[in-house]
Amino acid sequence: MSLLQREARLRMEGRVLEETTIRSPRVLRVEEAAHALGIGRSLVYDLIRTGRLRSFKVGSRRLIPVAAIDETIAKLSEEAL
Repeated sequence: MSLLQREARLRMEGRVLEETTIRSPRVLRVEEAAHALGIGRSLVYDLIRTGRLRSFKVGSRRLIPVAAIDETIAKLSEEAL
């Protein structure tokens, strides 16, 4: 049963949804961060390398907190002024 089917069934039964609700991700992969920022992957890696975009590694995966995307947008906007 898919998450959406389960959610619909629980609603029909009048039960409260707790852990089954769909949540926004708290971290993004490099490709997702590039899409969110409207730039390419290589520029995301440049921003990480220069310390302008926070990230961390889990195993071999580089992850970027969603809050770091907002911080980077604010920094780049200030620099543009």
